[in-house]
Amino acid sequence: MVRTLLRDCLQGKMLTEEEAVRLASAQGEEFAALLAAAAELRNRHKGKIITFSPKVFIPLTNLCRDFCGYCTFRRAPEEAGAKTLTLGEVLQVVRRGKQLGCTEVLFSLGDRPEAIYPEMRAFLTQLGLRRTLDYLFLACRVVLEETGLLPHSNPGLMGRKDLECLKEVNASLGLMLENVSERLLLPSGPHFLAPDKKPGLRLRTVEEAGKLRIPFTTGILIGIGETWEEKKSSFRILGRSRIFPCMTNPSPRSRRCSKPLRSRA
Repeated sequence: MVRTLLRDCLQGKMLTEEEAVRLASAQGEEFAALLAAAAELRNRHKGKIITFSPKVFIPLTNLCRDFCGYCTFRRAPEEAGAKTLTLGEVLQVVRRGKQLGCTEVLFSLGDRPEAIYPEMRAFLTQLGLRRTLDYLFLACRVVLEETGLLPHSNPGLMGRKDLECLKEVNASLGLMLENVSERLLLPSGPHFLAPDKKPGLRLRTVEEAGKLRIPFTTGILIGIGETWEEKKSSFRILGRSRIFPCMTNPSPRSRRCSKPLRSRA
């Protein structure tokens, strides 16, 4: 059956969800045939040229209100390494990156730290701001105006108005679905203390970005305690969204390899 499905794919037939799941279970000679067919389709439609955009990484703040079981990025204000960059520090790093040939700026930050940390609220108040997302908008605008490098932001959950605002100062945005499974929110799961990791909320952000035609990066995390069936379910649901899933990331504690792909939706 697998070889029949692959022949249909090579002839341009669109797979059903059930057929795609069947291919995902291929092993041995069938798996080798799957890889060969995928390579042929890639060469036919995309070729072998891989493009990339060199980015400078800006961890705007590593404070976060979520406590994900696998995260090595977040810090509490009293922990060693806790940091929220000032605009001056952001520009210093970005200008150095520009000298080294970077053309984009990847902003990464914790989700709504002002909701639980008075230190973050005080930092924002000094700037006349209320939310970390407001500070992100300001930082993106300053980088764009002062350096000409193009921001790409991964700020966590965003509402429609947030997306509309950030669209004006970002070349693209991103939010990992991580996984569609509600099981990972249970007390034994990695997202039990992470209110912003509810799949429905994250899918809503992905869908809104698609409606606004924002170039967007999304995908799943692997190695966070999910099952193979939960992986497949996550990709199926993303496949129905307006955004094409273009990245699969391992968790920081996973030994599996990442296979990042770049796609402009």
